[in-house]
Amino acid sequence: MQHDDTIWSIISQGFCSFKMRIRDDVGHAGAKKEAFCSNPYNTTGVCARAHCPLANSQYATIVEHENQLYLYMKTVERAHTPKRLWEKILLPQNFKEALAVLNENLAWWDRKLVLRCKQRLLRMKQILIRKRRLAARGTVKIVGIKKKEERVLDKKEAKALKAAKITPGISNVLLERIKTGEITTEVTDAELEEIARRAEDEDLDRLEEEQELENEGPEKQLVPYGVDDSSDEEDEESEEYSDEESELETDGKRKAPKTAARKRRYVQIEEQEIEHELQGRLSKSVIDW
Repeated sequence: MQHDDTIWSIISQGFCSFKMRIRDDVGHAGAKKEAFCSNPYNTTGVCARAHCPLANSQYATIVEHENQLYLYMKTVERAHTPKRLWEKILLPQNFKEALAVLNENLAWWDRKLVLRCKQRLLRMKQILIRKRRLAARGTVKIVGIKKKEERVLDKKEAKALKAAKITPGISNVLLERIKTGEITTEVTDAELEEIARRAEDEDLDRLEEEQELENEGPEKQLVPYGVDDSSDEEDEESEEYSDEESELETDGKRKAPKTAARKRRYVQIEEQEIEHELQGRLSKSVIDW
């Protein structure tokens, strides 16, 4: 049998797993502890005789489950079947329609209990609206960072990058093999374009470095347009050749060049002189004509 007074006397004076005592006005000399109830079926959350779902054989409340509101009702006729103790009724999304369903099912119940159920319905409706707004707005999730693990991961990443360095030549060879089909790998067009872009950037950087090194070298003497500096080189070589010949004649003996490189140079100088004379004759004949 259901004895509400006996249950309440045990709960109020003895132990209840849902009871929580919180001190009110902390810091004051006359602070008192107030009792609250953590039972999910409690309408107000206050530990009192009229609000306790365990010590009342006829009780009603509003429960939220998966963003849906339900009206839970308990009667003494179902006390002998704990599985079917609570009758569950789904409430519509519209607040006025939900109030109409609540008034229809709680028509002959205690008016104070009905009023508490309506207040709980309003509060739960506001909570659901605020939950949807926050979900639509998108909140920033704060995550803690472990500095020691981050340092270890950074060191591992640096070592992996150092070990995975590939020269531009190797990357170009790999690209050519992938394009020709020698290497069978599942590579997308975007990845191929990214690899090619990186290889081109590396080549451009290398060319820029080479140009900078060349610009830093000794400056070359500028030659005006139309002036051929090959004739000056030929004149210098011919002067050297004539000096050598004069030295040989003064000695009275003509000595042959010692190495094959000198022979080739003399032959080249003679050929250049012959070509120079031919060009001079041709230019004169053209002028006379």
